[in-house]
Amino acid sequence: MILGDVAPWRIWLIRLFVLLGPFGSLLTPYGFPRPFRAYYLLLPLLPLFFLKIGKRTLDVCLCFLPFFLYSFVSVAFLEIFGLQNEQDQFFRFCLLFCHVYFTLGAASQIVSYDQIRDLFALYFRSFFIVLGVGYLFFIGYYTDLIPLSFIERFSVLTQFGYGLLRFSPGSYPNEFGILCSFVLSVLILLIFSGQPLQPWGLSRLKLFLWIPLTVGALFLTTTRAAYISFAACFLYLFFQCSSKVKYLFLSGIAAVFLVLQRCGLSFSLSSFLQRIDEGSWGERYFVWLDAFHLFQEHRILGLGFSALSQLHNVYLSLFFELGILGSVILICSFGFYLLFFPPMQKEALFDTIRKIGLVHVFWFAASNHNLHHHLTWFIFFLCFYARSARTEILFFRGKKMFGEQSG
Repeated sequence: MILGDVAPWRIWLIRLFVLLGPFGSLLTPYGFPRPFRAYYLLLPLLPLFFLKIGKRTLDVCLCFLPFFLYSFVSVAFLEIFGLQNEQDQFFRFCLLFCHVYFTLGAASQIVSYDQIRDLFALYFRSFFIVLGVGYLFFIGYYTDLIPLSFIERFSVLTQFGYGLLRFSPGSYPNEFGILCSFVLSVLILLIFSGQPLQPWGLSRLKLFLWIPLTVGALFLTTTRAAYISFAACFLYLFFQCSSKVKYLFLSGIAAVFLVLQRCGLSFSLSSFLQRIDEGSWGERYFVWLDAFHLFQEHRILGLGFSALSQLHNVYLSLFFELGILGSVILICSFGFYLLFFPPMQKEALFDTIRKIGLVHVFWFAASNHNLHHHLTWFIFFLCFYARSARTEILFFRGKKMFGEQSG
């Protein structure tokens, strides 16, 4: 275990947060609602990270305090006067507060890049276990060995798409789709970068086994946002890598399509894209329009924090809920943080991983609600770490990454 520079109880708290995240509701204790994730139980322990706190971390915590004070008053007003139109609005406020300050506190405990790689190795192991459970459910359902009622006990939402059971062990199908896309993008990045795989808990054999299974799971989630996020990240990585790697990947893609053609499988891209584009977009548009009409009567203060949690667009939800005043406070808080707390490390592999993660988080937020998803806060944990005062500045000296000498 590499995280030896941190007190043991903080070590295990951080590791449990990383380990339990991909499991979603697979490990949710009996009696809790299905959307409840097991790692939520760790969030109230966030004060343990602040028993010893540095000035920079304290300043960052104070930076976001005005936003949470405004949000607290907003949700309290709805609760006191009985104006809430959704259940558990105060719980959602507490959950967001705990997510932000838990990840801030955890990031302040990390002192080196090796610790991040150790956590990623744990994250990959957890994800691949969940992936195996997902295939067990999927194959078991179609072989009549596992009933759908049993699978529903371990999924937040069980759905069918294009006649197939959507792949979603322990989560929503869309949520698991974006998780598959992120993991797959990072695995491809590690291949492109030429970095040793062992510190990440990987090997060539594991990549050979898990990459095809992750691709299959990504496809079976039928998640439009995940496909777009992966395509964007893949193109970014592809155009940044060396010409030799490009040639190998183009050859591999050509071989896959040749095998599919030989097997008599046909695939109509235009038909597929048309079906992907159908469905929820029209319905969501009218929901957004209705929310906008409600917002017209409460432009300054908004409709109340978490009043529109099912809007399937985090940006519109926050704007309509917080109003112009609350949105300005939120933007100023983020702006102040980005301006006065610059990254403490140079461009490197870790920086690219953060970019990949942010692409997934921000794009997914445009068509879904991911304020309380583990992947969102795992990525923000990485971002908080990059701007932490204790961050080790790391250069990949002598390593050829993306076709250039770094360092």
